[in-house]
Amino acid sequence: MTRRTRRPAGVATRIRTAVWMAAIVLFAAPAVAQNPHQGMGQGEVSDVPPGPASIIGQLSHPDGNDLTEGATVVLYALASDGSPGMRTTHVDITGGFSFSQISNASGITYLIGASYRGVPYGERATFEAGQSELRVEIEVDDPSTDASRVTVSSSSLRLEWIGSSLGVEEIHQLDNPDDVVVYAAPNEREGAKPAFRTKLPAGAERIDTSLSGVSAGYETGDGELRFWGPIYGGGFELRFRYLIPIPRDHTGAIDLRWPLDMGSRDATVVFPPGGPTVSVTDAPRDRGIETGEGTLRSIDLGPVIRGRGIEMAVSLPAMSTDRSAISIPRLDYWLDADDTFLQVNVEANFEVAPGAHLAGRPDAPLLTFALPPGAEVLGASSEAQDLGVIPLEDGNLGVLGPLSPGKSGFAYRYRVAVQNGRPALDIVSPAAVGTLNVLIADNGVVIDTERLHRRRPFRQTTRVYLHREAFAVEEGEVVSIALDLIDRGRVDPRVHLFATSAFAALGVWFMVSPLARRSAAGRGEYERARIRSEREIVYQAIRDLEHDNETGKIETDEYETMRADLRTRGLELLQREKDATSSAAPADAEPAKQAPATQGAGALGQAPAAQGAGFCVQCGTALAPSWRFCANCGAGRPGAGETPT
Repeated sequence: MTRRTRRPAGVATRIRTAVWMAAIVLFAAPAVAQNPHQGMGQGEVSDVPPGPASIIGQLSHPDGNDLTEGATVVLYALASDGSPGMRTTHVDITGGFSFSQISNASGITYLIGASYRGVPYGERATFEAGQSELRVEIEVDDPSTDASRVTVSSSSLRLEWIGSSLGVEEIHQLDNPDDVVVYAAPNEREGAKPAFRTKLPAGAERIDTSLSGVSAGYETGDGELRFWGPIYGGGFELRFRYLIPIPRDHTGAIDLRWPLDMGSRDATVVFPPGGPTVSVTDAPRDRGIETGEGTLRSIDLGPVIRGRGIEMAVSLPAMSTDRSAISIPRLDYWLDADDTFLQVNVEANFEVAPGAHLAGRPDAPLLTFALPPGAEVLGASSEAQDLGVIPLEDGNLGVLGPLSPGKSGFAYRYRVAVQNGRPALDIVSPAAVGTLNVLIADNGVVIDTERLHRRRPFRQTTRVYLHREAFAVEEGEVVSIALDLIDRGRVDPRVHLFATSAFAALGVWFMVSPLARRSAAGRGEYERARIRSEREIVYQAIRDLEHDNETGKIETDEYETMRADLRTRGLELLQREKDATSSAAPADAEPAKQAPATQGAGALGQAPAAQGAGFCVQCGTALAPSWRFCANCGAGRPGAGETPT
């Protein structure tokens, strides 16, 4: 089966773009994807999935395939689960290339891309059922630097309010009536005419030219933006974005000019309802349009001649200080500790109610994120600037806004020195939080916290994170967490586990033993309390052992042996507690007539039912003789069809 690819045009543009982006990742830097949580690990882009199939390709040039010798070809694989893979090769003197030992499984899409004289070409390919060889031909040609026939068929300007700035996105459809790609390499631009150019508004910043996937063809400077291609036959959609800062003391409308230096056969201004309001002199009234994002407002300007430009006034809604319009559905804390520093990465996601436009002051911020005393701020995401995040006089971080309706958020990082060898953190909620997540890098730690409950740990890249969670955290509530560091390199898990249980039981004994001086009538009660405390310690040891097995700290065979030992010990304690309970009543009345204790079973799940009320094996609540389940926690009663763990 052979696929022949001519110079891409029309809908193939996005496929080419994806291939070229993959090539740029490989050429510009090592194929490394940085974890979004800085300082928390990173992973490399892997090879394409292995298998028995191959792709055989030809890079063809009209003046001879030998002209393509040495060109780099990128194979980018995207599996159905979203996991990527990448491999590269080079073209031989005949223009041929191949990728062997790759998977032909269904659900894998391959993008084959080649860059010739700075212009990317490419094709999408998938294997059919039972197919093991795929042939691809990609035609390339020398680009032209003559952009005189490139025109703009349509232009769109979208405005939105982003924090303390006016966000502007421009989309221009460029038409190239020829079959030759228009592109000027950096060394060919002296004295040449760019395919597209436009002036930028005064103060424009944070210019993002990656939206079209060909940011290497852009240039900015001298107050304007230039695009040198590539523009394939059939056209190209050019997209870029920038911000215009809004002074905090600004009132009234903002005057904005859209230059349209190359003109456009159809121009449109778009803005969301409830955001900035746009008016254009002598323009038709705006109308509502339905998009994938909902309803937007649109002003259709029609044809605009070259260099005429559009003058418009942009009005922002009135500001409010109503903090009740802000909700925080989720707040994430990522912790990484050693015996020197505790590093904290915070991700705050908040939402502003519809119709609310908020702005605060340094002495009255909209939100305050508390930092521990002596904390060293390491950085913040780019969204922090848009949301007006500033350091406050008390050392905390304040969000001043402006905040527009909808969802937003930012991230920041800091570290704090560890005191007394025990990392600890008090999290103060800046507002009511729906879900508070605390994720702790498992470097060998024991977590001490009362407000947070345990969730299953998970692995991200090469690291394991312990997960703690709290719901419905109130504004100003303090959630405390402390970490005890464990030197796992020197302590065997078995030794650590039983040592912890032994010392804890010993501590309980020393607290209870002075009470043994009391009357013989009270000894049974204190003995039961001592046994119950030791039994709870064993149950906690079982839970810790299961966690160590889940996170790979202990081998499975050793885990099973240790768990069996602990279960046996737990049952013995349970039986001793039942025996002490059943003999307590006659012992109080007639100490000399106590019945001998019944011997405990040797394995959990084989214990005889308690003769008296008994106690729940999970929470210690007294059980009536007729109960099969605990009324407090719902745990099954031993011997009644349920087996405690």
